[in-house]
Amino acid sequence: MSVTVVGDALLDVDWVGSVDRVCADAPVPVLDMGLERHRPGGAGLAARCAAQAGAAVTLVTAVG
Repeated sequence: MSVTVVGDALLDVDWVGSVDRVCADAPVPVLDMGLERHRPGGAGLAARCAAQAGAAVTLVTAVG
């Protein structure tokens, strides 16, 4: 099976850490970051999932 995925290929970043306090200047949590993970998002994620399912994938996206 072949699949063509058209759309935005995004880079999702997950930050893993702990929050022990709130910023003094604004109601914003201060993250003590321990780990940063990068993964595909948007159409990139759909293309990756289809490829993992066994499809031959063509990804059509804009690159800037």
